[in-house]
Amino acid sequence: MTRTARLELPFLGAAGLGLLAVAVGAFVAPVHVLHAHLTAFATVLTIVLGMLFFVMLQHVTDAGWSVVPRRWAELVLAALPVMALAFLPLLVFLPHLWHWADPSITAGDPLYAIKSPYLNVPFFVVRAVVYFAIWILLALRLRGGSLRQDETGEAALSFGMRRLSAPGLILFGLALSFASVDWLMSLDYHWFSTIFGVYVFAHAVLAALAVLNLCAVGLGRGALRGTVTADTLHDLGKLTFTFAVFWAYIAFSQWFLIWYGNIPEETGWMLARGHAPWLATIVAVVVGLFVVPFVVLMPAAAKRRPRILVAVSVVILVAHWLGMVWLVQPSLYPDGLPLHLVWIDAGALLLVGGVAGWWVIRRARGRALAPLHDPRRHEAAGHDLSGAAHG
Repeated sequence: MTRTARLELPFLGAAGLGLLAVAVGAFVAPVHVLHAHLTAFATVLTIVLGMLFFVMLQHVTDAGWSVVPRRWAELVLAALPVMALAFLPLLVFLPHLWHWADPSITAGDPLYAIKSPYLNVPFFVVRAVVYFAIWILLALRLRGGSLRQDETGEAALSFGMRRLSAPGLILFGLALSFASVDWLMSLDYHWFSTIFGVYVFAHAVLAALAVLNLCAVGLGRGALRGTVTADTLHDLGKLTFTFAVFWAYIAFSQWFLIWYGNIPEETGWMLARGHAPWLATIVAVVVGLFVVPFVVLMPAAAKRRPRILVAVSVVILVAHWLGMVWLVQPSLYPDGLPLHLVWIDAGALLLVGGVAGWWVIRRARGRALAPLHDPRRHEAAGHDLSGAAHG
């Protein structure tokens, strides 16, 4: 059994365990299962989309340091079609999640009457198709071009990916912002925030960087020993530190503008999530996404220590999931998530994350874990990538 095949087994095991939990949960609390699935879907999708942003960012900046970690992000992009399939159950049971799709709730609501040209089921579905089409097409072009360059060595492919990434970042940003509004913000269709899309974007990039940190440490001790150096860890650590501060800035900006404006349509959503017991959840998110990475990664030496980087990344990923719980679950449980049903949320995360991870590893079979002929490979830490291990 190859190394890649062995890596598939834990993900398959997690997916199987998650499927069992979700199947049992469907009989115990079916509406909760839907919200748990949306939470897991948002958690995993944002990580994958953060990888897409990372790839395009490195191309438009013509970065050399990130040649190696960029490949790991490219491999993760294979999960996007899986995430599109994972969205289908949410569409099937749409009115149970998004109350604006239930005529018995919106009848006579003047605010919904204003928003109904946008918030209606046919347009909602069309927009979802457009979002996934944009993300998947960008991923196919960028991932495919990079892998093709391994075979052909054409430098022109790098220039093509750079040209694509500039408009691609604009399309990506628009799609992510509108998808955030559609799938998360419209859970309470009375509420609105002009900065919500940026808030979800900050979540996505920070969580994606945490996964890249774990990849760097794991591969640096294994298949890419000597290629992933302390400089690679340091650069990823700096970017993680940067986006932790960026997330805190956006999160504070959203809260402060709502607090200062004191508009009933805006404050209701924040009040529901800013009081006990949901207050403890958002405090944990702030600690995990900002306080811990800010304090721990501030010293330059900490960014170069694998154990520290792993610990911080795990904290970020847990806080990322809690952040998605905080966005989704209060729409169903304003008085707090029932602790006796948390196993369903864990199962949904194992199912969605396990299937996505299994597919990524499967599609990585036979692929180089570092680009073989990228024109910037000599700038990357480790310099000689010609002997990079294959999965």
